[in-house]
Amino acid sequence: MRLQYRLPYKGDNDVKILFLDWDCYGKNDLISVLKDLDNTVDIMSLELKSHVGLDYEFIDKLKSKIIKNKYRAVFTLNYYPAVSEACNQTTAKYVSWIYDSPFIKLYSANIINPCNYVFIFDKFTYQELASKGIKTVHYLPLAVNAKRLRQIPVTNQDRLNYSSDISFVGSLYNEDHNLYDRLRDKLAARNDTYTIGYLEGLMQTQLKIYGFNLLETCIRDDILANMETAMKYQIEPDSFATTRYVYANYFLCRKITSMERILILESLSSHFDTSLYTFNPDIKVGKAINKGPVDFYTDMPKVFRLSKINLNISLKSIQSGIPLRAMDIMGAGGFLLSNYQEDFFDYFEPDKDFVFYSSIDELLDKANYYLRHDEERQTIASNGFRKVSSEHNYTLRLKTMLDMICS
Repeated sequence: MRLQYRLPYKGDNDVKILFLDWDCYGKNDLISVLKDLDNTVDIMSLELKSHVGLDYEFIDKLKSKIIKNKYRAVFTLNYYPAVSEACNQTTAKYVSWIYDSPFIKLYSANIINPCNYVFIFDKFTYQELASKGIKTVHYLPLAVNAKRLRQIPVTNQDRLNYSSDISFVGSLYNEDHNLYDRLRDKLAARNDTYTIGYLEGLMQTQLKIYGFNLLETCIRDDILANMETAMKYQIEPDSFATTRYVYANYFLCRKITSMERILILESLSSHFDTSLYTFNPDIKVGKAINKGPVDFYTDMPKVFRLSKINLNISLKSIQSGIPLRAMDIMGAGGFLLSNYQEDFFDYFEPDKDFVFYSSIDELLDKANYYLRHDEERQTIASNGFRKVSSEHNYTLRLKTMLDMICS
């Protein structure tokens, strides 16, 4: 039996939703559940010629499609100003669910368009925008299709491939010429050792702090001016993001995350069997076994289920939110050991549904403890799975969105 949960529209029994498709995580589950809730869902590729400024050709194309097919809502994962412009010039509502951080398009001027319903997984970011009087943003954690993940079969070959004491799936953000390293090279070319020393001292300080991001407030005006002189970042004219936000979140946070992930993997792998799944299969980190990338839909859930401990090491720009990786780990039935993130405590009980750490020493201690206490670890993994299955599934999240849109 199909669930009845359609967007109401007076005089039209055939309510249609348009989903704009791009290469993003979770889209298949979201589309599937939208259809299960008895909505007609069409799919169109989100093909913007440029992610800078507004693509007016795309806006006109989307407007025509909305009007012709009488779509009542357009859905995207993450927020796109061009989509908002098209919806704002029609009767369609624009539903955007943010799962990336940082995401500078949230600071676009048209975020206030009345057609917008922007759902943000990071409570800190939501509160920051809401405090500016922006009424189109809402807080909503991410979701997981635990039923689908648990139905993925695991073969004997999978057990050979993916079984491990400790696993981490994710980027190390240490690609050549990343933004901070490029900035540092340009500062070095100017003999600006003072700014380099200040920034690296600031990053070392942030590296030791969990639960609070001090970077934006600690980039002094003179330091910011030196950064801009060495490597200018051009913010779009209609954005209310600051250069301080950009340098803190896109330059420093990614570098700190790279430093932290490498340090943690080096530390853990010197004591425990540790596997790394990342985009570059040639990177070596301590004694960790780099097994290369895994497919998000088919293989990653097997890693989470077959690893005794699964790490979540959040990108530092995610100030309070629960990352998608953490939801996926619990949804696959895996044991989650995560860095401290404030939003966890609104929904999950530590040491019952998941385990958190607030220093590398604490991480090492807890990894050692839970590897030696199988029953306790398995109980926590089972509790986490039940919690996300019942309270953090796509059906509940989409009902929350649709209720808000229809109110």
